Amino acid sequence: MKIHNKTLIILNFAVPLLAGAVFYYLFSPDAVFVKVIDGITGRGVHFPGALRTNGVLRFVRFYLLDALWAYALVFALCFILNNNTAKLWGILGMAFALSASMEILQLTPLAEGTFDFWDILTEALSEVLAVFIIKKLLRRQ
Repeated sequence: MKIHNKTLIILNFAVPLLAGAVFYYLFSPDAVFVKVIDGITGRGVHFPGALRTNGVLRFVRFYLLDALWAYALVFALCFILNNNTAKLWGILGMAFALSASMEILQLTPLAEGTFDFWDILTEALSEVLAVFIIKKLLRRQ
């Protein structure tokens, strides 16, 4: 069975990615894509000090944004692979492999960042949640 409402799937990957990008832009001026945007525009609006003083913002920055990215990844793969439920567990496997690889890559000089096992766990839980939401959407049809 296929999800016919592609708009819903697109929103489930576009909104989390956009929310994460805005948060990164405002609170993490050291992120690579933020530096690129600032280089293009010639200026930036950032509040990096807020991460040092606000525990909620730190949680969002270090875990919730990973969760949003992983959640969006599953919906994006579902959309790219034609919303096929037969492929759903394969999509979960691909998403987990990609997110875990990106985190492990941070152990090398090839990627900027800090390896964190909790990031892998956060991403895995978000990916499983996305699969269950997709399955629920499919049952409604």
